[in-house]
Amino acid sequence: MGRIPIGWDCVTIQTIAADRPHAIVDGPFGSNLKSIHYKEQGVPVIQSGFVTTGKFIANSYVYVDTSLFLAQKRSAVEPGDIVMAKIGAQCGSCAILPSDHPIGVLAGNALKISVDNNKCRTAYLDLLLKYYYDTGKINLIKTETAQPAISLKSLKAMLIPVPSTLEEQDNIVSVMSSLENQINTEERYLGKLIKLKSGLMHDLLTGKVRVPLDEEGE
Repeated sequence: MGRIPIGWDCVTIQTIAADRPHAIVDGPFGSNLKSIHYKEQGVPVIQSGFVTTGKFIANSYVYVDTSLFLAQKRSAVEPGDIVMAKIGAQCGSCAILPSDHPIGVLAGNALKISVDNNKCRTAYLDLLLKYYYDTGKINLIKTETAQPAISLKSLKAMLIPVPSTLEEQDNIVSVMSSLENQINTEERYLGKLIKLKSGLMHDLLTGKVRVPLDEEGE
């Protein structure tokens, strides 16, 4: 674990999970949820690809009917849960299911963590897991078989540093959110400058806009 501040706790992810069955769980076994079960409407299937950017982005969904969802309800994922890619090159990447998102069911390539927010803020754990992914520490709980995958058992037992007060956790999240907003603003501005440069280059190199000559005609 290394050095942690005085007053912080060192706990396993399992101990801060919500006090209910299947608080940390993966998607159904492959044969229990296959493409032949997909429908055009119903309960959305939450794929690992929705979180591989570190943000929850779903451009399109597949669905299952209610009867199959109830049969696989152990793999239900609710707004506010952390969704993590379980299998593949980007396993360990994660994001929080948005608060306005309907209840879904995990695909076989994903897992979820439901956090007890009286013990640890979901947003704090999400930030910490993203840090572990970016720094490679998440590799400690990967298994390497045919393809890399997150070990659910190791994930539950993983030790993490947690500020002992929820207020400090909230402050950490607030600071990081402010920095994230600043980065997003700068990236949008950079995008505008790149488009402006591209347009200006086109105008200059096609002669649409002429560069004035100096006094000596050069």
